[in-house]
Amino acid sequence: MKRYMAAILFSVASLLWAQSFNFRNIFDINYIGYNNDTYVFETENTLLYYYSDTLIPLARVRVTKTQYELRTLIQPGVVWIFMPGLYSEIVYGISSNEDGELGQDGYIELVHETDTTIASARFRAGYYHESEVLYLIPDVSFKKQFTSLYSLKLKYFFGYTDEPFYSHSVQLENGFSFNKQYAATLITTGITEDISGSWENSWSAGLRLEALVAQRLTIKYLFQYHSLVNDVWGIENGLTLDWQF
Repeated sequence: MKRYMAAILFSVASLLWAQSFNFRNIFDINYIGYNNDTYVFETENTLLYYYSDTLIPLARVRVTKTQYELRTLIQPGVVWIFMPGLYSEIVYGISSNEDGELGQDGYIELVHETDTTIASARFRAGYYHESEVLYLIPDVSFKKQFTSLYSLKLKYFFGYTDEPFYSHSVQLENGFSFNKQYAATLITTGITEDISGSWENSWSAGLRLEALVAQRLTIKYLFQYHSLVNDVWGIENGLTLDWQF
């Protein structure tokens, strides 16, 4: 419980534009329960400090609880703005579970924004010392704002571990902005992965609702259904609080 309380002291955030505030906080809490009595409960929080027009230090804390372990990841990082619309985020940190088994996790991401598009490329990697497992998760995404009402985002993930394990994931997001206060996004994901030498397919689909409830406070709610292999399915619920101050 102390680890969860420590995580809540921080907040998460990522995107940048000129604003009249010094900090931006987002607190995420997420739970997926599966029909085979497994689960994933996660909180992720990052605090960003808008130090200058080109440099934004950040601190992220992620706490993940499954039926197997409780793991806490602490990651300092920085957002470096090269020019308006072009920036990079670099994050790296150490994780530990209740037995003191260590892990490493970090990523570097490059983002380019225009008035109507957002393109990004990220390379994430990590390593668990006890099990000696190395994982790599690169991804690329592109979002296009077609009208003030509708946007489309396409994202591709590649997953690899040296066990070995491979996966490919494609995520599609259809976004609808009703006005400056309310938005909804339909999310669908298709996944194919190498399990014990054979390729298996899974998918997920869900809805994210977003509301600006105060001048600088946004609340998001995510509901998602996950269909996995061997007739395993799960329900995901997530809540995000995004606060600028």
